[in-house]
This record gives sequence, C-alpha cells and structure tokens, in this order.
Amino acid sequence: MLAQKLAEPQPVITDNRLPKIIELVSLTLDQPHFQSAATALATKLAVELSCSRVSIGFLRSRFITVRALSHSASHGVKTSLLRAIAEAMEEAIDQDTVLVCPGRGHVNIAHRTLMEQNRDTAVCSIPLVDDQRIIGAMTFERNNGVAFDDNTVELYTHVANLVGPILELKRRNDTWPAIRLVQSLGGVLHRLFGARHVTLKLGALLLTLLTVFLALATGTWRVTADAALEGTIQRAIVAPIDGFILDSDIRSGDLVQAGQVLGTLDDRELKLEQQKLTSEKARHAREYRNALAEHDRAQVSILSARISQSDAQLQLINKQLERMQITAPLSGVVVSGDLSQSLGSPVARGDVLFEVAPLEAYRLVLRVDDRDMNEIATRQTGKLKLSGLPGEALAFEVSRITPVSESADGGNYYRVEAQLHDTPALLRPGMEGVGKIELGERRLFWIWTHRMFDWMKLKAWSWLP
Repeated sequence: MLAQKLAEPQPVITDNRLPKIIELVSLTLDQPHFQSAATALATKLAVELSCSRVSIGFLRSRFITVRALSHSASHGVKTSLLRAIAEAMEEAIDQDTVLVCPGRGHVNIAHRTLMEQNRDTAVCSIPLVDDQRIIGAMTFERNNGVAFDDNTVELYTHVANLVGPILELKRRNDTWPAIRLVQSLGGVLHRLFGARHVTLKLGALLLTLLTVFLALATGTWRVTADAALEGTIQRAIVAPIDGFILDSDIRSGDLVQAGQVLGTLDDRELKLEQQKLTSEKARHAREYRNALAEHDRAQVSILSARISQSDAQLQLINKQLERMQITAPLSGVVVSGDLSQSLGSPVARGDVLFEVAPLEAYRLVLRVDDRDMNEIATRQTGKLKLSGLPGEALAFEVSRITPVSESADGGNYYRVEAQLHDTPALLRPGMEGVGKIELGERRLFWIWTHRMFDWMKLKAWSWLP
C-alpha cells in the first residue's frame, strides 16, 4: 500500500534539489499556523517546481476539503475549481497511489476533467501520509507544456512525505480543544474497530469485561481500621508512701500471680521510727506507773493519753511496713512498669509503679476514620488480624462507639470498642493489628469508588457559591 511505502525510508536525494527540499520543510516549520504554512508551502512549490497551481487538501470524514492554493490566501469563491481539484485528490486517495495525467495504468478520469477544465497540460496528485495513515493529498498542475517525468514525481513524493506530518500537526493545533478531543476519540475508535491494533482491541475487551464484572458483582463492604488490644480490667499499682525503691525484678510483659511481690521499698526509716515510738511508749508506761503510785490523777490522765498516742502511731508504722512490699492485686500480665532501672530512686505517694491486666478479658479498640462513622453501629461484626498472629483471623462484635474524635496522622478518627468472641492464649494487651467491620453487601464498583465520589461531592460543594 502507498501509505506503507511512503512511511518507509525513502532513497536519499543526492542531486542539487536537496537544499530546495530542506528549504520547503523549513518554510513549513517557520509558519505559526496551519493555514499560513499550507498557503506558503503551496506557493513556494508552484514557484520552485514550475507549476501553474499547487493545491493542498485534507480529508474530512471520507471527502477531501481543499485547504490551500498557491498564490491565493482565500479560495472560498472558486467552488467549481475546488470541486474539480478535490475530486482529483480523492481519485488518487481511493486508489492509494500517485496519479499522473497524462499517464497509464490507473483510472484518472477526474484528472482528465481537471486538465480539460483549466487547459492544463499535466496534473499530478500525491497522497499525504501521517503515521501510515492517509490524511490528504497535494495536486500539482502545469500549463507550460511540460509533462511530469519520473524524477519530478519522485521529488514531489519526497516533499509530500516530509511535510505531511508537519501540516497535520499544525492543523490539529489550530482546532478548538473540544474538536481535538472529538478527533482524538475518533482516532481511538478507528483503531479500536478498524483493522490491526490487536493489542488495543484485546485490552479494550478485558477492560469492558472488568467494568461489567465490577458493575454487576457484589461483595461484602468492610471498613478497615487500625486496632489494638487492651485489658478489660487494668489495675494501677501505686506507691503507698513517700520512699525509695529498694528492689524489683518485674518488667512489662511478665506474667504475675495475685499476691506476688512486684517490688520492695526501703523500710529503714520506718523501722527507726518504730524503735523511737516503742522507746517513747516504754518511757510513758514507766512514768504512768509512778504517777499511779503517787496518786497523781492529773499526771495519770496525761500519761495514759500519751501511751494511747504512741500505740496509734506504732499501728500506723506497722501498717506502712506491711505495705513496703508491692504485690499484684490480680493474676495477669504487667502492662507497664519497670523499676529495675530505678533502684534507689525516690517515689512519691500515689505515683503509678505498675499496671496489671488480666489475661482472660480483653477489649478491642478500633480507630475508625470519620468518613466511615455514619455506617458504624453497635452489634456489627468483623474480623481482626494482629501483627503477632497474621495467620489467624479473630471474630469480634462492636460494643461501644465513643462520640469524640481525635486527630492523628493527618485525619480524624473515632474510638470504637469491640469484644472478641475468642481469646487465644497467645493474646497480650498492647498487641496491634488491622480490624475490618462488615457492613453488608454492596456492588464492587461502589465499594472501590465511593470514597472518590464522596470527595468529589465535598469539593464541588466547597467550590459552589
């Protein structure tokens, strides 16, 4: 085919006409718009190649429209001439070849009609090709009695092959954006439904099947959220009095039993205070006996009160000494606290030293994006996968929704609590993973695109006055 032949590398021109061809191409490139480039090229070709007229036409649908004539910036009034030239161009395009009249071997009725109408001695039409596709044609006319020989036709073919893509690019750039869009869509449809382009057709078929599948198929809509395990009961163990840490070998993550010693506070000051109070009590008791022997009732009353005061202080000291050993209030795992690195450090009364959570009672905390909160309700179910147990999916049920949001990682999240149906022995408070809350059946297309459409609605509303 001619389009394929013209797309192939042409023989190199070695005679003195090569500079003229380069000049013609440069002239076409220098013009900013299609119409000026086509008219300047046609005029230059007519002068350089001794032609009475050179015409350039482009295909619109299946018919040629003459877009430029040599020595003429406007050709709207030459209807009969333009029709004859267009028919000659269409004749060459229909036969997919270069037509020369007078000549043999091809149908050239339109060319003969053009010659007779304008008293020309020779007419030649060469199709213009861009990307192996015929986009138009160039028609050369002579009335000086000189026919078109093979060398001249070959030269015209070189010119057409070089300037065709340039003119087509300028023509597209000069059209309205909407028209360019329609033309691009038309080109895609032509490749899609025309010959060749098997890969494009196969890709379009797969895309169509995928679209139909997504539009008709349904699936379970799940809201994904970061999750973490917490103990349902979490006891804080605090310092009973002001003091100093004496000993501790329990750390976060250790399993403890109820009553197990977690740490010990230094009791030396309390013991010294205990000895002091014991001595004072003994002294008051001795004075009390002497007062009784002397029948000094006033002194007896005073010393009796002091002895009672010493007893109360001793009881307080004994209670404090009993609490110098910090014990676990329940069996479970130590969630936080490590005093082994703080031996000898002072602690104040009420400071949290350890936190212990039981192993048999957990609650799951989900951080749900605020864009999904409208669909979340209690008693909904879902699945949890933890980082430490990626191969096991744990079922849960939503039990509580906290109506207060928190900002984190560039988004707003709500705290949603859930209860696990099963609690494997390997679970520990503080484990993290990903939870998915099941919200019912929806179309797959909607599941994968509703976030995008919601974002578009919000943006449209914010832009509207």
